[in-house]
Amino acid sequence: MSNPRQRKGEAMMNPTISWRFASSTSLLSIPRTPKSAFIFAMTFSSSSSSSSSSSSVENPNKDDSSSSLELVLKYHNQTKHSLNGYARGPRGLDWANQPNPFRRYLSAPLLPLQHPNHDIDDDSDSPLYSTLFDSLPPPKPISLPTISHLFYHSLALSAWKTTGSSTWPLRVNPSSGNLHPTEAYLIAPPIPSLSQSAFVSHYAPKEHSLEVRAHIPSSFFPNFFPENSFLIGISSIFWREAWKYGERAFRYCNHDVGHAIAALSIAAADLGWDLKLLDAFGADDLKRLMGLPEFQLPEGKGKAELPEIEFEHPDCLLLVFPNGTSREHLNLDYLAISSALRDFPSLEWTGNPNTLSKEHLCWDIIYRTAKAVEKPPLIYSTSSSSIDVASFTSSRALFSHSSYNKLTASPKKSNLRCRFELFLGILLRFILPCLFTEFRVCLRDCIS
Repeated sequence: MSNPRQRKGEAMMNPTISWRFASSTSLLSIPRTPKSAFIFAMTFSSSSSSSSSSSSVENPNKDDSSSSLELVLKYHNQTKHSLNGYARGPRGLDWANQPNPFRRYLSAPLLPLQHPNHDIDDDSDSPLYSTLFDSLPPPKPISLPTISHLFYHSLALSAWKTTGSSTWPLRVNPSSGNLHPTEAYLIAPPIPSLSQSAFVSHYAPKEHSLEVRAHIPSSFFPNFFPENSFLIGISSIFWREAWKYGERAFRYCNHDVGHAIAALSIAAADLGWDLKLLDAFGADDLKRLMGLPEFQLPEGKGKAELPEIEFEHPDCLLLVFPNGTSREHLNLDYLAISSALRDFPSLEWTGNPNTLSKEHLCWDIIYRTAKAVEKPPLIYSTSSSSIDVASFTSSRALFSHSSYNKLTASPKKSNLRCRFELFLGILLRFILPCLFTEFRVCLRDCIS
């Protein structure tokens, strides 16, 4: 492993490496790219290292990548807080236009998922949380109960809070300001008791249901993906964060994507499923797969009705499959998959996205930066269309139990600390005021 300071020095000398470190998923380890496929780095990366002598493939969009990098660095610098002031934001909350936290596709068929019944369900065979970092339990089949379990324990509502006349929901996955810009899509083969055909659906957390957007060819999964596997697409609605945080919203949206990946990974591990980030797809591939429209930056400035601001930005694609799937079954024919996705826009898509706010503010630097970092297809020219599994990242490479050792206290220390804090609280709340009162009484008696 190379020295971190050495890597930092290389990043300062090489802008391409610096861009790689700017990725929202830079915590994911990417193994060396196989010679049969040229893979660019992570979600934000749109450029290849032109100085690499080992690669015979050059990025045809080199000039565009350079200008895009400049825009990303401009965004980074412009949206930093400083000692002299904050980054640009709304300077107040427009409660009348607070975005609806729930995206719905109106008129799309709704497939209800199951809620756990804690009085009936037997959790005795459920693995301990700590064991999921070391080994996964035997995989369970894809079914209505397991898909319900996956979303319920990763992206569903966890509670409702009320104060005065205000009520708002909390979710399993953390989010900046509890604004939840992240949306999830299930792309799956036929699932018993759920759908008789392969389909694309949007997860509706409030209803804990799937909204069917389209039915896809039955050959899609058998031709390209391992048996008993499915896909989850992740997207972000920038407006939900920009309503409160202004120009910094792009930062928080990418932060929340990481939260969603982590939550899905742990929930999948509980079912004996592994999860990999498929980083070999460009933004256009993800838009076609999830049925997301193209975004056009509005020309209007200031507060106005700008429904296009509520668009969804494609973030990433996750492959979920049974633990123990052999390596050879995880080699994906990317070019063939990308070619098949070109037919997806012609599918019969159902449902129209609901309106989240009546009026909007357009923070154009967010959308220009997002457009600049949209990832193109990662293979411009290859001798082989197959992408090896080493190009992907396993969920168990995302997390390790030792990663948290320095961040958590042992049970013994934790109990001692709690007892000390309890004693200190009682001392400050009750004993000291009583002693002070007695002291004043004694002092008064002595003076009199």
